[in-house]
Amino acid sequence: MDDINILDVVERYLRDEMKPDERSQFEDLRKTNTEIDQLVVEHTLFLQRLNQFGERKDLRTSMNTIHTDLTEQGKIDSMKLKGRSKVVYLWKRYKRVAAIAASFAAVTTLTISALVWALSPKADNKIQDLNRQVEVMKKEQRDQKAVVNNLKDQINTDTKKDKKLFNSNQGVPDF
Repeated sequence: MDDINILDVVERYLRDEMKPDERSQFEDLRKTNTEIDQLVVEHTLFLQRLNQFGERKDLRTSMNTIHTDLTEQGKIDSMKLKGRSKVVYLWKRYKRVAAIAASFAAVTTLTISALVWALSPKADNKIQDLNRQVEVMKKEQRDQKAVVNNLKDQINTDTKKDKKLFNSNQGVPDF
């Protein structure tokens, strides 16, 4: 038999789940095989220790809960916690609640982000085409304005030259 099957049989033996003929066969096996007998004794001790540990942990938890409740109700005076010890005490007491709240906040944040992304209006191709056309028209308008300004400057310089020429030719007739 392999170890798992042996442990299963030992546990059934310890919990009295065996039929009487199986139980008598197993007890005969225990008498003849010292390793099986040792395994039964060790497993019995292990289960007893495990139960004791669970009982102690439950007792300690219930005592802490009762102490905290009595302190909050004001029925007993407990040492007031200050500074770092108070933070550690609160963390130990409420870490499960904080973890649940943090995971709820994370799930809510992700859900809202997904909804906003899914429901936000998508950029339409027509709008993008119109934006491109407007940009092209703005560029053409800037170019035309630059050409008009150049022509204005040329006309202004030509009229200034004509005025100078006219003013200089006024006194002398041209034949």
